[in-house]
Amino acid sequence: MAKRIPWHKHHVMERYGLLNIIVLGEILLSAGLGIQEMNREHHWDLSLGAIALCATIIPFSLWWLYFNEEDHLTSDKTSRVFSWSYGHFFIYASGAALVQGLGR
Repeated sequence: MAKRIPWHKHHVMERYGLLNIIVLGEILLSAGLGIQEMNREHHWDLSLGAIALCATIIPFSLWWLYFNEEDHLTSDKTSRVFSWSYGHFFIYASGAALVQGLGR
């Protein structure tokens, strides 16, 4: 009979949260570089200010939505853990798409 691999739920949640912080930092960096590039091409105007404001509000809103819950992973069932873990692919992929969109 196969032996179960021990794991600590809060350690796993912390690692996924840290990777999410990296993705959110990349969003802010991309927004800053995109705004810097637009500022180089055009003069600062109201539309560039609105883009800068939205590009700052979006990552902080995502931060709040993700870290609002103290305990994301409420179950120790293997199927629930796998779906929670692999579900993060969509969180990170949407962050990467946002980075790409803000950088262009």
